[in-house]
Amino acid sequence: MKKDFIVLTFVFGLIFFVVHPLHADEIQELKTQIKELQSTVEVLKGKIEGLEKKQTKQSEDAGKISKLTKSVEELKTSAAKGLFGEGARLGGHLKLFVFDQSRGKRNDTRQQNNTSAGVSHLYLYIDKELSDKVSISVQPDITVSAGATPALGSNITRTASPSVTTTIYQAFMKVLLPRGFELRAGVFNPYFSDEYASEAWWDEQYHINKGIADIAAWHDNGLELFKNFEFKRWSLPAYFYLLNGDGKFADNNEGQSILIHLAPEISNLRLLSSFGFGKWNDANDCSSRYAGGFEYKHKKLTLRSEYLYKKFEDTLLTGGTRADTEKKGYYIKGLYRFNPKWRGLINYSEVSLPYTGGSSLLKDKYKATTLGLNYFITESSIIMGEVSFVDGRRSDASKKLRYYRSTIGWRTTF
Repeated sequence: MKKDFIVLTFVFGLIFFVVHPLHADEIQELKTQIKELQSTVEVLKGKIEGLEKKQTKQSEDAGKISKLTKSVEELKTSAAKGLFGEGARLGGHLKLFVFDQSRGKRNDTRQQNNTSAGVSHLYLYIDKELSDKVSISVQPDITVSAGATPALGSNITRTASPSVTTTIYQAFMKVLLPRGFELRAGVFNPYFSDEYASEAWWDEQYHINKGIADIAAWHDNGLELFKNFEFKRWSLPAYFYLLNGDGKFADNNEGQSILIHLAPEISNLRLLSSFGFGKWNDANDCSSRYAGGFEYKHKKLTLRSEYLYKKFEDTLLTGGTRADTEKKGYYIKGLYRFNPKWRGLINYSEVSLPYTGGSSLLKDKYKATTLGLNYFITESSIIMGEVSFVDGRRSDASKKLRYYRSTIGWRTTF
């Protein structure tokens, strides 16, 4: 309307000033031009209004797109929060091998399994701090097993169709208590063997020495109380446990156990000690275990060793009789970091495990030497080449096993 008023004012002003000198025919011609001009103004007015409506619609559409984009981003954020929770951390540990083969003799008969590659484990780590004092950790484990680790009484072979299982490796709550104490409750690896519970061997060897895991492993459900006592020249990390007693998820018997682990540290030397005791069945039969060892670090060199012992009273044998069974053994390992990319290791171990498959108790003994070379792609992604030489014998000389196993593995923590 403002534009029309300006145009008409200009036109009438022009008429007012020029009307007297003009003749009648000129006035008629001028009136005709004015009508044409008014018609042109109306056409321009319509076009302007059309453009204004189009711009208004485009502005509204742009606002809708902006709101839609914002809603999508909010949906993404809310979905992530709903899955893991705000502040949650997701990671994992992938264990795979690109080459693996065993060759040797079973009772003087030469055997070997096929060369293979595959995945051994995928651990997922989901951690979340619920507050400045309370946190939760859940670690599912997807395991692929092909029965490729040779053992006394079995052929050196590999399963054609590996089995895949999913379980909860660890799942616990952690609470920071006054005076520097920490409490864990749930499923975890108690510190019986320091190397196994801390998972230090994960980044050093692809396959743990034959038989050691049978003694060192302890997966359980219960409570852990931890405190690191600091002194002037040394420290004392101390762990105290109340546990189901090798009952990882639930225990329907009287087999509860206690465990104490102490690891005093003086400069670059750590001393390792554990003692556990409990009942392992409803008949009140006892179980006991202890471990002792050390870890010494000096520049590029690391030395670690542990002696491990477990005893279970009145174990039932296949033949129907009962006997006290013992698992015992030791390892000594040396590692040397040549440079940031390369590390070498040597690990020697001896173990004695009970064989309960007959009418009388027998023992399976293994001696193993592993030579390894680690290549660090990054500090958390390591290619592991290793060769293990194993000599196994049953105490009645009925079974013998000698083999070597070559592996190129790849471990990555992310």
